[in-house]
Amino acid sequence: MSAKFYQRQVTLTNGNVFNTKFYIADPMDFCVEPAPTDTSISWANAGAFGTNASFFMQQSSGKGFMTALHIFRNKNMAEYSGNAEGGNQNCAEVGNDQTAMDIIYCNGTTKKAGLLEKTAEWTPSNNHGVSNMEWGIGGINVLPTNTYVNESTFLTAVKQYYNNKLNSLIQFDTKTSRTAIGIRSDGSIILVAVFGPNINVPLNNGPTMYDIHLLMKYFGCTKALCLDGSSCTRISYKENGTLKGKDAGQRTVYCRIRLLVNVANECTWDLS
Repeated sequence: MSAKFYQRQVTLTNGNVFNTKFYIADPMDFCVEPAPTDTSISWANAGAFGTNASFFMQQSSGKGFMTALHIFRNKNMAEYSGNAEGGNQNCAEVGNDQTAMDIIYCNGTTKKAGLLEKTAEWTPSNNHGVSNMEWGIGGINVLPTNTYVNESTFLTAVKQYYNNKLNSLIQFDTKTSRTAIGIRSDGSIILVAVFGPNINVPLNNGPTMYDIHLLMKYFGCTKALCLDGSSCTRISYKENGTLKGKDAGQRTVYCRIRLLVNVANECTWDLS
């Protein structure tokens, strides 16, 4: 399939309405890489068509950050020049406790996307059955194949899924701009940036994680992760032949997932 970009206003089953911008493409059409870290304008002008990637969270010491997993072609971001943050573990350290996130990835051998559940670390020698990872990013599983009667039951389920260990780190019910990635039933990847009714106001004006759960169900996902959000949320795309960037703030973004250049050159831009 050829890559496609859309912007749509979506009304969820709970009545909430959000502005979404998203790519749909084959798993091998994407890459993960360090992102320019100065401003959102230069981030967009770098010629990359995609979104910010996964979480960066403070360590329990309060010093520095460690990243959720970002892998490209069997290397973690710490091995690539230009990545200011480094780090290769897909976990957040809370005291002596390690809580792993999930990983959506593309297998470079099968050319298909998959999900690794609650995986603490990935290396070529500790590959959890994926010896040729084209790319991979960590995030919070929003359990799109399940159905919940309300947000409370969803929050209970996702916190139980992670054994309640992420409670102090992830604000599941905060209304904020967010990005997400999913595997659709046809095997394609969907990469989404979600903004609230006022796209220029990232906080208290966007989807909760339950809204992302409903949205990824709406998009037909069998697997889906919530990635980074709040004022890190941004997406770059093409409008009338010109590269555009939409961002929710100016916070530093260390990694992004984007279309490969040749794929972006052939992408269909649907802004209707």
